[in-house]
Amino acid sequence: MELDFNKAYNPFCAYAEGYACPIPPSENDLQLAICAGVKYEPKH
Repeated sequence: MELDFNKAYNPFCAYAEGYACPIPPSENDLQLAICAGVKYEPKH
């Protein structure tokens, strides 16, 4: 399986409470853990 996060984004609701977030369908859930990458930690 290959995961490409180049087109990943945070929807507007990640930045302000006035926006509604779409609920992802249950078929988007993976039954395995993904142990890879680097966690981004904001400086503010």
